[in-house]
Amino acid sequence: MIQLEIQGGTGADPGDFEGLDAPSGWQLGKVTVEGRFFDESLPLLDRLAPKMAARLEPATQALDQAVHGKNFWETFRDPDSKTYNMTYNLPLGDAPATFGF
Repeated sequence: MIQLEIQGGTGADPGDFEGLDAPSGWQLGKVTVEGRFFDESLPLLDRLAPKMAARLEPATQALDQAVHGKNFWETFRDPDSKTYNMTYNLPLGDAPATFGF
């Protein structure tokens, strides 16, 4: 899981995720329980014991901003690298928020 923290603001800001191997199967979520203890350890644990690392990742709540279907994100295929890029609208607010992808 990739985590990013937004310090606040107004409205929404585009968040780009590049180099994805598939155009689907990805989901953006808001982290509901943070485990700062594991932030540094998870990348190493993910290499050594991926199933255990998946169970230890922070809990997230799916972020669904759809008005008509899936209109809050878009996917682009990069023909040179043969990978996909996804752009999500990241909601900004008064308080810091952490998102996981």
